[in-house]
Amino acid sequence: VRQGINAQTRQLYKAAEPHVIPDAEFAPIAADPRFQAALARLRDNPELAPDYAGMPDSSIAVVDAVTKDMAARGEALANAANPLYGPELAGKSATGAHKARDIARDPTRGGSAAYDTALKEQQRLRRDVLEPVSEGPVGRVARATDTASAGNALLPQNPLSGSGAETADAVARMAAKDAETTTALVRQNLADRYSRASTETQEGVREFAGAKFHKEVAGNPERDEVLEAVF
Repeated sequence: VRQGINAQTRQLYKAAEPHVIPDAEFAPIAADPRFQAALARLRDNPELAPDYAGMPDSSIAVVDAVTKDMAARGEALANAANPLYGPELAGKSATGAHKARDIARDPTRGGSAAYDTALKEQQRLRRDVLEPVSEGPVGRVARATDTASAGNALLPQNPLSGSGAETADAVARMAAKDAETTTALVRQNLADRYSRASTETQEGVREFAGAKFHKEVAGNPERDEVLEAVF
C-alpha cells in the first residue's frame, strides 16, 4: 500500500524537486542543528548522496529528503525500546522537520505550491488508504508476535458489529500475497478453538463440544459475520 501511494504521488514530487528556496527564506531552515546533522547524513551516505549530487541544499528535493530523515529519527528516538531513546531530541527533530516543510510548501515564503500539493495528496492517501489497512486486521496480523495472536487478529473473540467487510478485505489481501499461509493461519485458529471446546467440557465429556465450538466461532451475529467473511 505504501509503495502504491508513493508511486501515485511520485510525479507530484518530481514537479516540485527543482524548486530552490531563496537564501533569506532558507536561512531559518539551515540554522537548525537537527537539519544540519540530517543534511550531513544525506551528503555522506554513499547510497543516497549520488541521487542528490549537484542539487543545492535549498532545493525541494534535498529539503524533502532531509526532513524525512529528521521525522524518522524523531519517531525512532521517541520509542522507549530504542537504546538511544531521547524524548527531548525526538520532539525537536520532529518539530524541526515540520517547520522546514511549512516553509518549503508555502509560496509566500519562497516555497513551492507543487510541493504543497504533493504533501497534501500523500497525507490524503495515507489517511484514506493506508490507515484503514494498518489499523485494521492486516495491521494487527503484522504486529502479532505469535501464531495464536495472528489468528485472533483475523477471527477476534469479540469482533465489532459490521467488521465483516474489513475482515474479508484483509483475508483477500493476505491470500493474494500468500494463500497457503493465510489458509493455514485460519485453519490453525479454528482447530485450536475446537480443541479447547472439546477438552474444556463439564466433567470431561465431549457431547457438547460442537455446541461450544459453534458458540466460540459463530455464537452471535458479529462472530458469525466475521467467520463468513473469512470463508
